Amino acid sequence: MSAILPRATIPDDWALKSRCPLCGAAPLHVHREPDLPDRLACARCGSAFLVEQGGSRICFTDLPAALLEHREEWMTFAAASALARQAAVHKPAASPPRRGEESLDVQRGEAAVKQAQPEAQTVSSSAQLPAAPIQDEMPTPGAEKPLSDDEVWQRALRLYELGNTLARIEMILREAGNVSPAQIEAARRKLEEIEHQRLARQNRSLKIAAGIILGLLLCILATVALSLWLR
Repeated sequence: MSAILPRATIPDDWALKSRCPLCGAAPLHVHREPDLPDRLACARCGSAFLVEQGGSRICFTDLPAALLEHREEWMTFAAASALARQAAVHKPAASPPRRGEESLDVQRGEAAVKQAQPEAQTVSSSAQLPAAPIQDEMPTPGAEKPLSDDEVWQRALRLYELGNTLARIEMILREAGNVSPAQIEAARRKLEEIEHQRLARQNRSLKIAAGIILGLLLCILATVALSLWLR
C-alpha cells in the first residue's frame, strides 16, 4: 500500500469554503511554512491539519488535548467530526458535593457570580469540542475556474521570484487543478529562459570579478618584485 502524501499547497479559497471538522468554526485559514506542506488551521479550537494529495482525507498536526492520541492519523472529515462528538459525550462530569458542603458551595457560588461572568467571556473555546455539522470532504480539486495563459504565467513568475525551484513551481501549478498541462509547459519554458539568462549574468559577473582580483594580484606581485630588485 502506497504512502499517503499531503498536498504541498492549499488554495486560499479552500479555507474560506471549509469548516473545522472538530468544532464547526468557519472560515479556516491556510498556515504556510517554508519547505513544509500547507495546513488548514482553526483559530477557534486550535486544530490544524494536512490535506491528502489527490484525495479528501486529512491528517491533524495540532489537536485539542482530548484528541491528542489521534495526531498524525489520516481520516475523513466525517471520522474527525465523529471523534469530536465522542470526546464531548465522554467528557467526565463533575463530582457531586459531599453532604454539609452544599450550603457553603451555594454561598461561595453566589458571591463569585459577578466576578466569574467577565472571566467566562474571555475563556478560550479550545478546550471544548462542541458537536457541529460539517462537510464530509474537502473541495474537489479542479473545481476552480480555469486560469488564462497570462494568469498562469503571472502566478508562475511570482513563485519564481519568491525563490521556488522550477520543479516545485511545476508541482504547485499542477496541484492547483485549474491549470492545463499545456499552460504549465509554456510557463516552464519561459522560466527556463529567465533562469538561463540569470545564470549567464552570474557567470559574466564572476568572470569580471575574477579578472579584477587577478589584476590586483599581479599588481601586488609586480610591486613586490620591483622592491626586491631595487634592493
